[in-house]
Amino acid sequence: ASARAHGVETLRHRRVLMFGDSMVNCGINVWLRPRLERLGVERYATHSTASSTTLTWSTSPKIKQYLQRYDPDVVIIVIGSNELFHPYPRMMIKPIKAILAQLGQHRQVYWVGPPAWKKDKGIIAVMESLMPPGHFLDSAKVAMTRQSDGYHPDFRGSRQWANAIWSWLTQLLEKK
Repeated sequence: ASARAHGVETLRHRRVLMFGDSMVNCGINVWLRPRLERLGVERYATHSTASSTTLTWSTSPKIKQYLQRYDPDVVIIVIGSNELFHPYPRMMIKPIKAILAQLGQHRQVYWVGPPAWKKDKGIIAVMESLMPPGHFLDSAKVAMTRQSDGYHPDFRGSRQWANAIWSWLTQLLEKK
């Protein structure tokens, strides 16, 4: 990014990786792609593993493989939907820290929290507490329409969620 760039313009010529659970491919990846491409993002890669959790991602070789393949400057994590009702959310602190440690200190890292369809058991607060201020989006607060399963956003809902993600990233990056 040029010295004059500010806000989302700082993403120009950057490589962006989004990974996580099935929520990644419910449509937010599709709605975010044209916005990032219009900005001039060099590369935008998305990967998801259905039914995955912070624990499965923390022990999977996939993160290392994606980092080697894409060498991202910016990483957007979308994990947590499969842990919303875990009775001991603090048990996820170690796996979350392991994921963040794998990403390194030199990358911009943002966590898009799960779009909870009912009150969680505390995992959202745990995730947010482990991220720098502003680097966590509480998607439970985003109104969105859902697929017939009641969990995943439908086409319109994924656009609503992507709009909220874009607004959050824009505001966050404007402060930098």
